[in-house]
Amino acid sequence: MTERRSGLARHVVAGVAFVAVVAVSSGPGATAVMAGDTPPSPDPDTVYTSDHRYYASPWYAGAWQEMIPFGCTRAPYYPRDTSCPRARPGKHHGIDMFMPCGTRIRSAVKGRVVQPNVGPAYGRYPLKIRSGRFDYVIGHARRLLVRPGERVRPGQVVARSGKLAAPDGCHLHFEKRPAGAGYLSAVDPESALRRTEVDF
Repeated sequence: MTERRSGLARHVVAGVAFVAVVAVSSGPGATAVMAGDTPPSPDPDTVYTSDHRYYASPWYAGAWQEMIPFGCTRAPYYPRDTSCPRARPGKHHGIDMFMPCGTRIRSAVKGRVVQPNVGPAYGRYPLKIRSGRFDYVIGHARRLLVRPGERVRPGQVVARSGKLAAPDGCHLHFEKRPAGAGYLSAVDPESALRRTEVDF
């Protein structure tokens, strides 16, 4: 297994028994991924990116593939945006990462949980964490482990991934917005997601 970040490669040795757990998630359909095993992939009909690499992140357990990137997209779930070309007419305001339902979602920042006020598209249990000048929004969770007003710290498990209100199955929807702003003000969350490529 090899991890890559910022163009540099780091080889991870799992030992002779090859039993080191690379990715662990829990809940129905979740899988413990052992070193050398390839994690499950999303249904190809729900993927709208040419990037099929696996990524780990401090925001979630395991290493998973992207389904829909931030920005203009041909995914059929979004209304026409005049700033987007005809080939990719809709605009996605976050990054969608495939993962089995029940995967642990963590906070990667020190902050406070605030009222989400995001509408039904994010599911029954949306989560918004305010840290400094930005809000981090998590959509489609099946369970929250924190409440508005609570403080969170990096590494704390705050939710379990799900598919509530998601037309394309279990995944994490991740957004970054200026504090207090709506989804139309969302910015590319790539740097906040801090993904590290993982080769199996």
